[in-house]
Amino acid sequence: MNTTGPTPIANVYRIDDAGMALRLNQRITAEVLQVAGDQVQLVLDGVRVVGRLTTPDQAAVLAERRTAQFIVRGRSKGVLRLQLVSAGGGNPDTAVTAPLDLAPALLEHLGIPTEARNLILARALLAQGLPVTEETLERLRQALEALGEWGAAEAEAAAGLQAAGLPPTRGSIRLVLREPVTLAAALGALLGGLDQRARRDASLRGRAAARWADWLRGLLLPMDRSPLELSRRLRTLLSAFGRPPEGELARLARGQQGGELLELVRWAQEGARESGGDLGRAIDDLLDGLRRMHLPNLQRVDDAGRRWVRFELPVLPTPNQKPQHGSAPRPAYVRARMEGAEGEEGPGRLARLRLTMEVLPGRALEVDLAFAGERVGVHVLAGDPELQLAATEALAGLRQGLQGLGYEVHHLRAHLGSPEEPDPLTPIAAKRELTEVNVEA
Repeated sequence: MNTTGPTPIANVYRIDDAGMALRLNQRITAEVLQVAGDQVQLVLDGVRVVGRLTTPDQAAVLAERRTAQFIVRGRSKGVLRLQLVSAGGGNPDTAVTAPLDLAPALLEHLGIPTEARNLILARALLAQGLPVTEETLERLRQALEALGEWGAAEAEAAAGLQAAGLPPTRGSIRLVLREPVTLAAALGALLGGLDQRARRDASLRGRAAARWADWLRGLLLPMDRSPLELSRRLRTLLSAFGRPPEGELARLARGQQGGELLELVRWAQEGARESGGDLGRAIDDLLDGLRRMHLPNLQRVDDAGRRWVRFELPVLPTPNQKPQHGSAPRPAYVRARMEGAEGEEGPGRLARLRLTMEVLPGRALEVDLAFAGERVGVHVLAGDPELQLAATEALAGLRQGLQGLGYEVHHLRAHLGSPEEPDPLTPIAAKRELTEVNVEA
Protein backbone atom coordinates (compact mmCIF):
# COMPACT_ATOMS: atom_id res chain seq x y z
CA MET A 1 0.00 0.00 0.00
CA ASN A 2 1.29 3.46 -0.91
CA THR A 3 0.75 6.48 1.28
CA THR A 4 1.39 10.12 0.72
CA GLY A 5 3.00 12.53 3.11
CA PRO A 6 6.41 13.75 4.21
CA THR A 7 9.40 11.39 4.18
CA PRO A 8 10.23 10.09 7.67
CA ILE A 9 13.28 11.67 9.26
CA ALA A 10 14.50 8.26 10.51
CA ASN A 11 13.41 4.66 10.42
CA VAL A 12 11.84 3.67 13.73
CA TYR A 13 11.71 0.19 15.19
CA ARG A 14 10.85 -1.26 18.56
CA ILE A 15 13.17 -3.38 20.68
CA ASP A 16 10.56 -5.56 22.31
CA ASP A 17 12.55 -8.79 22.84
CA ALA A 18 13.38 -8.03 26.46
CA GLY A 19 10.12 -6.33 27.37
CA MET A 20 11.62 -2.88 26.74
CA ALA A 21 9.77 -0.71 24.23
CA LEU A 22 12.60 1.42 22.87
CA ARG A 23 12.80 3.37 19.63
CA LEU A 24 15.73 4.43 17.54
CA ASN A 25 16.98 7.89 18.62
CA GLN A 26 14.76 7.78 21.70
CA ARG A 27 16.10 9.66 24.73
CA ILE A 28 15.77 7.58 27.91
CA THR A 29 16.68 8.01 31.56
CA ALA A 30 18.40 5.15 33.38
CA GLU A 31 19.25 4.62 37.03
CA VAL A 32 22.99 4.28 37.66
CA LEU A 33 23.54 1.48 40.18
CA GLN A 34 27.33 1.08 40.13
CA VAL A 35 30.41 2.14 38.16
CA ALA A 36 33.49 -0.08 38.36
CA GLY A 37 36.37 0.49 35.96
CA ASP A 38 34.97 0.42 32.44
CA GLN A 39 31.69 -1.25 33.46
CA VAL A 40 28.44 0.31 34.59
CA GLN A 41 25.29 -1.29 35.99
CA LEU A 42 22.08 0.41 34.88
CA VAL A 43 18.35 -0.06 35.23
CA LEU A 44 16.63 0.61 31.90
CA ASP A 45 12.83 0.56 31.89
CA GLY A 46 12.88 -1.80 34.88
CA VAL A 47 15.48 -4.14 33.35
CA ARG A 48 18.89 -4.42 34.99
CA VAL A 49 21.74 -4.48 32.47
CA VAL A 50 25.52 -4.29 32.51
CA GLY A 51 27.23 -1.96 30.06
CA ARG A 52 30.80 -1.23 29.17
CA LEU A 53 32.06 2.34 28.86
CA THR A 54 34.29 3.35 25.97
CA THR A 55 36.18 6.27 27.54
CA PRO A 56 37.51 6.99 31.06
CA ASP A 57 35.60 10.31 31.03
CA GLN A 58 32.28 8.45 30.97
CA ALA A 59 33.17 6.58 34.17
CA ALA A 60 34.00 9.84 35.93
CA VAL A 61 30.73 11.45 34.80
CA LEU A 62 28.49 8.50 35.70
CA ALA A 63 30.16 7.95 39.07
CA GLU A 64 28.78 11.32 40.20
CA ARG A 65 25.18 10.65 39.05
CA ARG A 66 22.27 8.62 40.35
CA THR A 67 20.55 8.83 36.96
CA ALA A 68 21.77 9.55 33.46
CA GLN A 69 20.24 10.20 30.06
CA PHE A 70 21.05 8.16 26.97
CA ILE A 71 20.02 8.15 23.32
CA VAL A 72 19.16 4.81 21.72
CA ARG A 73 21.40 4.37 18.67
CA GLY A 74 20.40 0.86 17.62
CA ARG A 75 20.98 -2.77 18.28
CA SER A 76 23.43 -5.31 16.86
CA LYS A 77 23.49 -9.02 17.70
CA GLY A 78 21.46 -8.56 20.85
CA VAL A 79 23.52 -5.58 22.08
CA LEU A 80 21.77 -2.28 22.71
CA ARG A 81 23.89 0.72 21.66
CA LEU A 82 23.44 3.84 23.75
CA GLN A 83 24.99 7.28 23.72
CA LEU A 84 25.51 9.14 26.98
CA VAL A 85 24.04 12.64 27.00
CA SER A 86 26.24 15.29 28.57
CA ALA A 87 25.22 16.88 31.87
CA GLY A 88 23.98 20.04 30.15
CA GLY A 89 21.61 18.02 27.98
CA GLY A 90 23.47 18.92 24.81
CA ASN A 91 25.48 16.67 22.52
CA PRO A 92 25.67 13.02 23.49
CA ASP A 93 28.94 11.55 24.61
CA THR A 94 30.49 8.43 23.09
CA ALA A 95 28.71 5.12 23.29
CA VAL A 96 28.00 2.82 26.18
CA THR A 97 26.65 -0.62 25.30
CA ALA A 98 24.45 -2.99 27.23
CA PRO A 99 23.12 -6.44 26.35
CA LEU A 100 19.38 -6.92 26.18
CA ASP A 101 17.86 -9.37 28.65
CA LEU A 102 15.71 -11.46 26.31
CA ALA A 103 14.94 -14.20 28.83
CA PRO A 104 11.70 -12.85 30.38
CA ALA A 105 10.00 -12.18 27.04
CA LEU A 106 11.08 -15.54 25.61
CA LEU A 107 9.72 -17.43 28.60
CA GLU A 108 6.42 -15.52 28.41
CA HIS A 109 6.20 -16.31 24.70
CA LEU A 110 6.64 -20.02 25.47
CA GLY A 111 4.10 -19.87 28.28
CA ILE A 112 6.71 -20.77 30.87
CA PRO A 113 6.63 -19.05 34.29
CA THR A 114 9.27 -16.34 34.63
CA GLU A 115 10.47 -17.65 37.98
CA ALA A 116 14.07 -17.24 39.08
CA ARG A 117 15.41 -20.65 38.02
CA ASN A 118 13.73 -20.55 34.62
CA LEU A 119 15.29 -17.13 34.03
CA ILE A 120 18.73 -18.45 35.07
CA LEU A 121 18.43 -21.35 32.62
CA ALA A 122 17.14 -19.20 29.77
CA ARG A 123 19.95 -16.66 30.23
CA ALA A 124 22.55 -19.44 30.30
CA LEU A 125 21.23 -20.86 27.01
CA LEU A 126 21.14 -17.41 25.38
CA ALA A 127 24.72 -16.72 26.51
CA GLN A 128 25.78 -19.82 24.57
CA GLY A 129 23.77 -18.80 21.49
CA LEU A 130 21.34 -21.71 21.98
CA PRO A 131 17.58 -21.58 21.34
CA VAL A 132 15.35 -21.49 24.39
CA THR A 133 12.80 -24.29 24.07
CA GLU A 134 10.67 -26.20 26.55
CA GLU A 135 12.53 -29.41 25.68
CA THR A 136 15.98 -27.91 26.26
CA LEU A 137 14.94 -26.22 29.49
CA GLU A 138 13.52 -29.49 30.80
CA ARG A 139 16.65 -31.46 29.81
CA LEU A 140 18.94 -29.05 31.63
CA ARG A 141 16.60 -28.74 34.60
CA GLN A 142 16.60 -32.52 35.13
CA ALA A 143 20.40 -32.63 35.11
CA LEU A 144 20.65 -29.67 37.48
CA GLU A 145 18.01 -30.96 39.89
CA ALA A 146 20.11 -34.12 40.26
CA LEU A 147 22.83 -31.91 41.75
CA GLY A 148 20.58 -30.74 44.56
CA GLU A 149 21.36 -27.07 45.05
CA TRP A 150 22.26 -25.18 41.88
CA GLY A 151 22.53 -21.63 40.58
CA ALA A 152 23.91 -19.55 37.72
CA ALA A 153 27.36 -21.22 37.64
CA GLU A 154 25.87 -24.71 37.36
CA ALA A 155 23.36 -23.56 34.73
CA GLU A 156 26.14 -21.96 32.65
CA ALA A 157 28.15 -25.19 32.82
CA ALA A 158 25.12 -27.25 31.71
CA ALA A 159 24.42 -24.87 28.82
CA GLY A 160 28.09 -24.93 27.84
CA LEU A 161 28.04 -28.72 27.66
CA GLN A 162 24.86 -28.59 25.57
CA ALA A 163 26.46 -26.09 23.18
CA ALA A 164 29.55 -28.30 22.84
CA GLY A 165 27.42 -31.30 21.88
CA LEU A 166 28.22 -33.07 25.16
CA PRO A 167 25.65 -34.61 27.52
CA PRO A 168 24.71 -32.33 30.44
CA THR A 169 24.47 -34.77 33.35
CA ARG A 170 25.10 -34.49 37.07
CA GLY A 171 28.55 -36.00 36.63
CA SER A 172 29.57 -33.93 33.60
CA ILE A 173 28.42 -30.66 35.21
CA ARG A 174 30.38 -31.41 38.38
CA LEU A 175 33.40 -32.36 36.33
CA VAL A 176 33.35 -29.09 34.38
CA LEU A 177 33.01 -27.00 37.53
CA ARG A 178 35.74 -28.85 39.40
CA GLU A 179 39.32 -27.59 39.34
CA PRO A 180 40.89 -29.17 36.21
CA VAL A 181 43.14 -32.17 36.89
CA THR A 182 45.36 -33.44 34.08
CA LEU A 183 46.08 -37.13 33.82
CA ALA A 184 49.81 -36.39 34.05
CA ALA A 185 49.45 -34.37 37.27
CA ALA A 186 47.20 -37.02 38.84
CA LEU A 187 49.67 -39.77 37.93
CA GLY A 188 52.56 -37.78 39.37
CA ALA A 189 50.72 -37.17 42.66
CA LEU A 190 49.65 -40.81 42.96
CA LEU A 191 53.18 -42.03 42.22
CA GLY A 192 54.51 -39.74 44.94
CA GLY A 193 52.02 -41.12 47.46
CA LEU A 194 52.76 -44.73 46.56
CA ASP A 195 56.53 -44.19 46.76
CA GLN A 196 56.15 -42.56 50.17
CA ARG A 197 53.99 -45.45 51.40
CA ALA A 198 56.50 -48.00 50.12
CA ARG A 199 59.44 -46.26 51.85
CA ARG A 200 57.80 -45.99 55.28
CA ASP A 201 55.91 -49.30 55.34
CA ALA A 202 57.74 -52.66 55.24
CA SER A 203 54.51 -54.67 55.48
CA LEU A 204 52.72 -56.44 52.65
CA ARG A 205 50.80 -53.24 51.88
CA GLY A 206 54.04 -51.30 51.58
CA ARG A 207 55.43 -53.86 49.12
CA ALA A 208 52.13 -53.73 47.21
CA ALA A 209 52.46 -49.93 47.03
CA ALA A 210 55.90 -50.35 45.45
CA ARG A 211 54.49 -52.76 42.85
CA TRP A 212 51.65 -50.38 41.95
CA ALA A 213 54.15 -47.52 41.65
CA ASP A 214 56.23 -49.60 39.24
CA TRP A 215 53.12 -50.35 37.16
CA LEU A 216 52.13 -46.70 36.93
CA ARG A 217 55.71 -45.68 36.15
CA GLY A 218 55.63 -48.08 33.21
CA LEU A 219 52.79 -46.00 31.73
CA LEU A 220 54.92 -42.85 31.49
CA LEU A 221 56.56 -41.91 28.19
CA PRO A 222 60.20 -40.78 28.69
CA MET A 223 61.29 -38.99 25.54
CA ASP A 224 64.83 -40.36 25.73
CA ARG A 225 63.64 -43.95 25.11
CA SER A 226 63.76 -45.75 21.77
CA PRO A 227 60.74 -45.64 19.43
CA LEU A 228 60.21 -49.36 20.05
CA GLU A 229 60.10 -48.85 23.82
CA LEU A 230 57.79 -45.83 23.49
CA SER A 231 55.48 -47.83 21.22
CA ARG A 232 55.32 -50.63 23.80
CA ARG A 233 54.57 -48.19 26.62
CA LEU A 234 51.94 -46.43 24.52
CA ARG A 235 50.09 -49.69 23.92
CA THR A 236 50.16 -50.42 27.65
CA LEU A 237 48.87 -46.90 28.41
CA LEU A 238 46.00 -47.23 25.91
CA SER A 239 45.10 -50.64 27.34
CA ALA A 240 44.94 -49.21 30.87
CA PHE A 241 43.38 -45.80 30.26
CA GLY A 242 41.88 -46.01 26.77
CA ARG A 243 38.29 -46.15 28.04
CA PRO A 244 36.30 -44.11 30.57
CA PRO A 245 36.64 -45.51 34.10
CA GLU A 246 32.89 -45.94 34.69
CA GLY A 247 32.85 -49.47 33.24
CA GLU A 248 35.62 -50.59 35.60
CA LEU A 249 33.94 -48.91 38.56
CA ALA A 250 30.66 -50.66 37.74
CA ARG A 251 32.48 -54.01 37.88
CA LEU A 252 33.97 -52.97 41.22
CA ALA A 253 30.49 -52.26 42.60
CA ARG A 254 29.38 -55.74 41.46
CA GLY A 255 32.43 -57.38 43.07
CA GLN A 256 33.79 -58.56 39.71
CA GLN A 257 37.38 -58.88 38.57
CA GLY A 258 38.81 -56.28 36.21
CA GLY A 259 42.00 -54.81 34.84
CA GLU A 260 44.90 -53.18 36.65
CA LEU A 261 43.08 -49.88 37.15
CA LEU A 262 40.17 -51.60 38.89
CA GLU A 263 42.51 -53.61 41.12
CA LEU A 264 44.43 -50.44 42.02
CA VAL A 265 41.18 -48.70 43.01
CA ARG A 266 40.11 -51.71 45.07
CA TRP A 267 43.51 -51.88 46.81
CA ALA A 268 43.42 -48.14 47.61
CA GLN A 269 39.89 -48.38 49.01
CA GLU A 270 40.83 -51.26 51.26
CA GLY A 271 43.73 -49.31 52.74
CA ALA A 272 42.10 -45.87 52.83
CA ARG A 273 41.60 -45.91 56.61
CA GLU A 274 45.18 -46.92 57.30
CA SER A 275 46.71 -44.28 55.03
CA GLY A 276 44.48 -41.47 56.27
CA GLY A 277 42.77 -41.10 52.89
CA ASP A 278 45.70 -39.51 51.02
CA LEU A 279 45.97 -42.33 48.49
CA GLY A 280 42.18 -42.41 48.18
CA ARG A 281 42.15 -38.73 47.22
CA ALA A 282 44.97 -39.31 44.73
CA ILE A 283 42.98 -42.16 43.16
CA ASP A 284 39.91 -39.89 42.92
CA ASP A 285 42.00 -37.26 41.13
CA LEU A 286 43.27 -39.91 38.71
CA LEU A 287 39.71 -41.02 37.95
CA ASP A 288 38.65 -37.39 37.45
CA GLY A 289 41.58 -36.87 35.10
CA LEU A 290 40.44 -39.87 33.06
CA ARG A 291 36.84 -38.65 33.01
CA ARG A 292 37.92 -35.19 31.90
CA MET A 293 40.04 -36.72 29.13
CA HIS A 294 37.27 -38.97 27.80
CA LEU A 295 34.22 -36.68 28.14
CA PRO A 296 34.97 -34.60 24.97
CA ASN A 297 35.19 -37.84 22.99
CA LEU A 298 31.44 -38.25 23.46
CA GLN A 299 30.95 -35.29 21.11
CA ARG A 300 29.77 -36.69 17.82
CA VAL A 301 31.17 -34.05 15.46
CA ASP A 302 32.79 -30.61 15.60
CA ASP A 303 31.43 -27.41 14.03
CA ALA A 304 32.64 -28.56 10.59
CA GLY A 305 30.94 -31.95 10.88
CA ARG A 306 34.14 -33.85 11.70
CA ARG A 307 34.82 -36.10 14.66
CA TRP A 308 37.95 -35.76 16.76
CA VAL A 309 39.22 -38.23 19.34
CA ARG A 310 41.36 -36.81 22.12
CA PHE A 311 43.85 -38.49 24.45
CA GLU A 312 46.34 -37.20 27.00
CA LEU A 313 49.83 -38.67 27.21
CA PRO A 314 51.92 -38.44 30.43
CA VAL A 315 55.33 -37.47 29.03
CA LEU A 316 58.75 -37.10 30.63
CA PRO A 317 60.22 -34.60 28.14
CA THR A 318 63.72 -33.90 29.49
CA PRO A 319 66.44 -36.11 27.96
CA ASN A 320 68.03 -38.57 30.39
CA GLN A 321 65.37 -37.83 33.01
CA LYS A 322 65.00 -40.81 35.33
CA PRO A 323 61.33 -41.62 35.93
CA GLN A 324 62.15 -43.85 38.91
CA HIS A 325 63.58 -40.86 40.78
CA GLY A 326 60.32 -39.00 41.17
CA SER A 327 60.43 -36.67 38.15
CA ALA A 328 57.03 -35.19 37.34
CA PRO A 329 55.31 -36.07 34.04
CA ARG A 330 53.84 -33.37 31.82
CA PRO A 331 50.69 -33.65 29.71
CA ALA A 332 50.89 -33.93 25.94
CA TYR A 333 47.57 -33.88 24.10
CA VAL A 334 46.90 -35.98 21.02
CA ARG A 335 43.87 -35.31 18.83
CA ALA A 336 43.12 -37.57 15.90
CA ARG A 337 40.52 -37.23 13.15
CA MET A 338 39.50 -39.57 10.36
CA GLU A 339 37.60 -38.42 7.28
CA GLY A 340 35.63 -40.46 4.77
CA ALA A 341 32.72 -42.84 4.89
CA GLU A 342 32.47 -45.40 7.68
CA GLY A 343 34.59 -48.43 6.85
CA GLU A 344 36.30 -46.66 3.97
CA GLU A 345 39.89 -47.77 3.40
CA GLY A 346 42.67 -46.96 0.96
CA PRO A 347 44.57 -43.83 -0.10
CA GLY A 348 41.46 -41.67 -0.33
CA ARG A 349 41.00 -41.69 3.46
CA LEU A 350 42.63 -38.76 5.26
CA ALA A 351 43.98 -38.98 8.80
CA ARG A 352 44.79 -35.90 10.87
CA LEU A 353 46.95 -36.00 13.98
CA ARG A 354 47.70 -33.10 16.32
CA LEU A 355 50.11 -33.17 19.24
CA THR A 356 50.09 -30.21 21.66
CA MET A 357 52.53 -29.92 24.53
CA GLU A 358 53.86 -27.32 26.92
CA VAL A 359 57.56 -28.02 26.40
CA LEU A 360 58.51 -25.46 29.07
CA PRO A 361 56.26 -23.64 31.58
CA GLY A 362 54.09 -21.21 29.61
CA ARG A 363 55.66 -22.21 26.27
CA ALA A 364 53.60 -24.52 24.04
CA LEU A 365 54.22 -26.28 20.75
CA GLU A 366 51.73 -27.94 18.39
CA VAL A 367 52.59 -30.43 15.65
CA ASP A 368 49.84 -30.96 13.08
CA LEU A 369 50.18 -33.89 10.63
CA ALA A 370 47.76 -34.54 7.76
CA PHE A 371 48.02 -37.94 6.05
CA ALA A 372 46.57 -38.82 2.63
CA GLY A 373 47.59 -42.31 1.74
CA GLU A 374 51.39 -42.37 1.74
CA ARG A 375 51.70 -38.58 1.66
CA VAL A 376 51.97 -36.37 4.71
CA GLY A 377 52.04 -32.63 5.36
CA VAL A 378 53.30 -31.17 8.61
CA HIS A 379 52.72 -27.76 10.23
CA VAL A 380 54.46 -26.93 13.49
CA LEU A 381 52.98 -24.05 15.50
CA ALA A 382 55.31 -22.47 18.06
CA GLY A 383 54.20 -20.12 20.82
CA ASP A 384 57.25 -17.82 20.65
CA PRO A 385 60.12 -17.01 18.23
CA GLU A 386 62.69 -19.03 20.15
CA LEU A 387 60.54 -22.16 19.97
CA GLN A 388 59.88 -21.49 16.28
CA LEU A 389 63.62 -21.37 15.62
CA ALA A 390 64.19 -24.61 17.54
CA ALA A 391 61.30 -26.27 15.67
CA THR A 392 62.66 -25.12 12.30
CA GLU A 393 66.05 -26.63 13.11
CA ALA A 394 64.36 -29.94 13.99
CA LEU A 395 62.36 -30.20 10.76
CA ALA A 396 65.11 -32.00 8.87
CA GLY A 397 65.18 -34.78 11.44
CA LEU A 398 61.38 -35.01 11.37
CA ARG A 399 61.43 -35.30 7.57
CA GLN A 400 64.02 -38.06 7.77
CA GLY A 401 61.97 -39.96 10.35
CA LEU A 402 58.76 -39.74 8.31
CA GLN A 403 60.55 -40.84 5.17
CA GLY A 404 62.04 -43.75 7.11
CA LEU A 405 58.47 -44.86 7.86
CA GLY A 406 57.69 -44.88 4.13
CA TYR A 407 55.88 -41.52 3.82
CA GLU A 408 56.31 -38.96 1.07
CA VAL A 409 56.61 -35.56 2.77
CA HIS A 410 54.56 -33.03 0.84
CA HIS A 411 55.36 -30.00 2.99
CA LEU A 412 57.02 -29.33 6.33
CA ARG A 413 56.82 -25.86 7.92
CA ALA A 414 57.20 -24.15 11.31
CA HIS A 415 55.00 -21.13 12.06
CA LEU A 416 54.67 -18.63 14.90
CA GLY A 417 51.25 -18.64 16.57
CA SER A 418 49.14 -19.73 19.52
CA PRO A 419 48.51 -23.48 19.86
CA GLU A 420 44.90 -24.39 20.50
CA GLU A 421 43.55 -24.84 24.00
CA PRO A 422 44.30 -28.52 24.70
CA ASP A 423 41.45 -28.94 27.17
CA PRO A 424 38.09 -28.41 25.41
CA LEU A 425 36.26 -28.31 28.75
CA THR A 426 38.09 -25.18 29.95
CA PRO A 427 36.01 -22.70 27.89
CA ILE A 428 32.84 -24.36 29.19
CA ALA A 429 33.86 -23.79 32.80
CA ALA A 430 34.94 -20.19 32.18
CA LYS A 431 32.15 -17.66 32.77
CA ARG A 432 31.14 -16.02 29.50
CA GLU A 433 31.52 -12.26 29.12
CA LEU A 434 28.06 -10.71 29.33
CA THR A 435 28.83 -7.36 27.70
CA GLU A 436 29.99 -6.25 24.29
CA VAL A 437 31.53 -3.01 23.08
CA ASN A 438 30.73 -0.76 20.15
CA VAL A 439 32.96 2.32 19.93
CA GLU A 440 31.45 5.30 18.15
CA ALA A 441 33.12 8.54 17.22
